[in-house]
Amino acid sequence: MMRRLCLLLLLVLSAATAVALNADVQAYRLTAEAAALIRAQRYAEAMRRLDEAAALDGIYDITRTQIDAGRIRAAIGLGDYMLARSLYTAARVGSPDEEADDMLRLIGGELCFSIGDYERALAVADSVTATGYIPQAAAQRVRALTMLGRTADAVAAADAAMKGIPDSSPARAPLLQNRGYALWEAGRAAEAAADLRRATALIPPGTDRCNILGNLALAESHAGHHTAAIRAADEAVAGLPAGTPDGLAARRKRAEVLLRAGRRADASASFRRFFRSERDALLAALPAMPPAMRLNYWCREKPLLSRCFALGDADADFLYDVALFRRQTSLLGMRDTMRLQQLLSADAGSVRRSLPRGHAAVEFVSYEPERGRTAYAAIVLPKRGRARFVPLFADDDLHEPETVGSNSLYNAVRRESRAEKNLLYADSLWGERVWRQVLDVLPPGTTDIWFAPEGIFHLWGIENMPFRGRDALRLRRVSSTAVIGEAASGSASRGRALVVGGLDYNAVCADTAAGTGNSEAFDMMLTRTGRPGRFSYLRGTLAEADSIGRTLPAGAADVCHDMPEATLKAIMPAYDIVHIATHGYSLSFGMRRRPEFMADSVAVDRSLLLSGLALSGANAGYDPVRGEDGLLSAREICDLDLGGVDFVILSACRTAVGDISDEGAAGLVRGLKMAGVRSVMATLWEVDDMSAMLFMQAFHRALGAGAGAREAYLEAQRRLRCEPVRIPYRRFSPATMAREQTVSIKEVPPFNEPYHWAPFILIEQ
Repeated sequence: MMRRLCLLLLLVLSAATAVALNADVQAYRLTAEAAALIRAQRYAEAMRRLDEAAALDGIYDITRTQIDAGRIRAAIGLGDYMLARSLYTAARVGSPDEEADDMLRLIGGELCFSIGDYERALAVADSVTATGYIPQAAAQRVRALTMLGRTADAVAAADAAMKGIPDSSPARAPLLQNRGYALWEAGRAAEAAADLRRATALIPPGTDRCNILGNLALAESHAGHHTAAIRAADEAVAGLPAGTPDGLAARRKRAEVLLRAGRRADASASFRRFFRSERDALLAALPAMPPAMRLNYWCREKPLLSRCFALGDADADFLYDVALFRRQTSLLGMRDTMRLQQLLSADAGSVRRSLPRGHAAVEFVSYEPERGRTAYAAIVLPKRGRARFVPLFADDDLHEPETVGSNSLYNAVRRESRAEKNLLYADSLWGERVWRQVLDVLPPGTTDIWFAPEGIFHLWGIENMPFRGRDALRLRRVSSTAVIGEAASGSASRGRALVVGGLDYNAVCADTAAGTGNSEAFDMMLTRTGRPGRFSYLRGTLAEADSIGRTLPAGAADVCHDMPEATLKAIMPAYDIVHIATHGYSLSFGMRRRPEFMADSVAVDRSLLLSGLALSGANAGYDPVRGEDGLLSAREICDLDLGGVDFVILSACRTAVGDISDEGAAGLVRGLKMAGVRSVMATLWEVDDMSAMLFMQAFHRALGAGAGAREAYLEAQRRLRCEPVRIPYRRFSPATMAREQTVSIKEVPPFNEPYHWAPFILIEQ
């Protein structure tokens, strides 16, 4: 009897082992398929395979860890960093041993690189102790140091890590590669090329080797080794399929190498092929791309497309098409995919057809005509005739002292000084430098110039600058010249308005709207400033909101003095016009660049968390019960569906600015445009309470009288600059210790200084 029981138990155990083994084999197969899909950057398919593997019962712990690792990588590739973070946290909790935990730590380091948290990536690399992962951790450490600008430390760390590793060992390859990138970033291109050359010799043929070859080609080119650069670029192109992201990057790098080698015609043809493939690939992939992945595409591809501009005026019509396309990539978060595809397909021909007679389009661009030197240009498209590529100035010129009084243009743009703003917007020097060169290539009789800003122009109201012939022109700012047809024919909405002002930032709000909420904006403010926000009460915004409410037709506006964050998110989509008078903030305000070796890497656009609006209860901080932190960041606005909102007016300080790179301005305006808002009015610096209120009153009166947004904007500027203001008030009587019944009139001179009327900019579409 006992023998039979033992035999039966053995059979049961054998069957269970077979089932577990079968499940593990199936999980291993799915994980291997997913790994191949991740290498091909087909992250959604990879995630489906891994989810299927994760659902299997009875698989071994090590296999479970491999599945978790793959899911984290797929989530990073999809740009879903919140999912990646939660998967990483869960995987670490269930990690079977220290070695598996170190593998997960390194993947967590990849996540840190993706979100731009290089300090954390460095800490993760330093925490790895398992012998098998030490070289990988060392390579990650070198990369983190380079991203932090510590190139000398990065080179020293790579040298230390390579001691004891044989010259022929593949373990040296990632260290050589990352040391090469550090040397490249330090401007030591020849040494960088030597390291990258040695790294490729240690890596077997495949995608990884070809990607390094593409960067080797650029490093060789920067070192002046053009023959070697072209040879490396050709090998990279030959090893990568044309339609893949890696293949596109290799072809773009080859075009850059050809241009530096002086083969302009070949470079132009190569850039054209790269651009067509890039556009076709995006249009094909767009319907299936999740919003987060679209945002990361924008962050990666827009600066890469900028490389085409080095071709200059010889190919200006093509470059205008490139400028249009790359401009639209900043709006990839739009929910209306059909609308987005239409914008991405726009070209010089369609814009010309939409231009009214006497109008012209200008796409301002920033680019690198040579390594380490950024320049600005205007690509000018008249109604008839060829486009022109007009170089304007180098980035260094922005920092030249004593061009705005005793200061540089860059400092005058960034600082809040009233005197410097008045000097900047009253001096024709820079207005001539920008607009005269544009006018010189336009046909006589041009009356309207539609322009899309770039780089410094996001922080600078160039439409308000003086120059010869300014009074005969209408300068019209748009998010992209692809929308000129709609902007020229459209008019301001006459629908229902939401007017917000006079908020209590100390209130502890009980939100009436249900929402998931988050504390990302609050956390970012703590990280950047070391303390929660402290916003003072703005008495002028109460008067502004009430006075605007009185200018609008009865029943046409809802005026609110209490606006919790979740409530605004819930009700904002229902209005045609939204006017918000409150504190705006921008935690980072200036220009930045990414290292060239990182140009093809995905990076989340965390800069959208650096700008926002303070709403009711903002000083109370984050409360999980309330679910919100009272700070509406530009990133949170991206997640709203505001496609039905015609016009948003941000009567707050510095709502048009943010962190600027050649990818664009990361601020509230971009968040609103990505959410679908048609037109936006925002401010470039801290506005004066009285002049802002008078400007907005005049604007809404003109709007209510039937004027379009552009006409109302110009009328408000004119009134502020030219007309004295009559303010009714009642005198205080010391005899009665009360105010008199008789109303007196106080006349205030016009606010004719640029500091008062020039901070407001109108983005018409």
